[in-house]
Amino acid sequence: MKKVLSLVLALLMILACTPIVMAESEFEYEDYEGGIAINGYNGPGGAVTIPAEIDGKKVVAVIGTVDKPSALHERKDITKVIISEGVEVVGRYAFSKTTSLKEVVLPSTLKTIGFEAFKLTSITSIEIPEGVTEIQAGAFNDTKLTSIHIPKNAKLNGSIVAYCDSLKKITVDSTNPYYAADGKFLYSKNEDKTAVNYAGGIVDKRVTIPSYILNIGQYCFRYNTHIETIITHKNLIKIGYWTFDGCTNLKEIYVTGKNTVVSNDIVQNNPNLIVYTNGKIDGFADGPKDTSDNFTVKPYIEGMENPTTTTTTEKAKETTTKPSTSKTEKPAEKENVTESTTETTATSTVLESETLKETEVNAVVDSGNTQTTGADNDKNNTTPIIIGVVAVVTVGAVATGVTITLKKKKK
Repeated sequence: MKKVLSLVLALLMILACTPIVMAESEFEYEDYEGGIAINGYNGPGGAVTIPAEIDGKKVVAVIGTVDKPSALHERKDITKVIISEGVEVVGRYAFSKTTSLKEVVLPSTLKTIGFEAFKLTSITSIEIPEGVTEIQAGAFNDTKLTSIHIPKNAKLNGSIVAYCDSLKKITVDSTNPYYAADGKFLYSKNEDKTAVNYAGGIVDKRVTIPSYILNIGQYCFRYNTHIETIITHKNLIKIGYWTFDGCTNLKEIYVTGKNTVVSNDIVQNNPNLIVYTNGKIDGFADGPKDTSDNFTVKPYIEGMENPTTTTTTEKAKETTTKPSTSKTEKPAEKENVTESTTETTATSTVLESETLKETEVNAVVDSGNTQTTGADNDKNNTTPIIIGVVAVVTVGAVATGVTITLKKKKK
């Protein structure tokens, strides 16, 4: 009897533990410093919670490797991830290419976000905990982020938001000793002053590199399809390799500094791009040279980055020089007419009368009434014919009515 009861109790205990075992068995893990790291997931997808413990062992990381990416990597059915407190590392490729992932909740215990950890996910926002001290290259590349804030202790080891075409704002905690941001550019505070990223959702076609940036780093503008023109400043030291790779609408870069070095690999095979420079083209592999295999190089001429301004100035000079004489004469004529309206009207009348007399046509000018002289009618034996009539000449604010009577001899 005792044996039967023992078996029943054992069975009940197994059944009672079954849900926990099943829940934990969704994850695969390996030993990791200070606990275990989840490196696989076999669950149904949807909203996934990374547990704080599995089999009584503390979960400290979610990781993947080149040889064996995490099973959360490339899952198409995961929409949300909640990472429990206690987890310190979201490692390499942990959630990359999990294309349906739209929301992530990170724990306050998190310290490291690994290489391409969230690349090619659909997250639109992320709150990076204050305790994060390292964000590796590509961590949020090709996501739907609209903004990102770098906390006070975070150090980056490369571009972290390349080809994010929805990203409109980058900010950094003002006390961060390593990096700063002006909203558009994320750049290092050290003596190199290297631009790490440019917010890819900003639609400016012409971008001027600010003077507080001395180098443009790898992938800074990569796959930005808005930019057509880049203008550098005279103190820029170098434009790094693959900086503008995938910038399909980039047409011209004006390198205004004589000592600025341009990497031969700022783009890959873009013959339509013209780089105007008097500096060196650095071949990355084969040393400095004066030409490029990947874009066209032409000499830079001071001011050529603003052709519109030059053209406008020249046109302005032509406009003020050529028409100036005629414009001066016309107002002078108007002034003479305006100042002696009565005199001009009378003179005009006399001239018209004299002309008409010479052609045997009499004109009588009255200030408003039509008069036909009978003496002239009898003398010339003519019949008055009015054919035309009242012309109104306006000079300034004075109107003079002119009635012209034409006389034709009878046959």
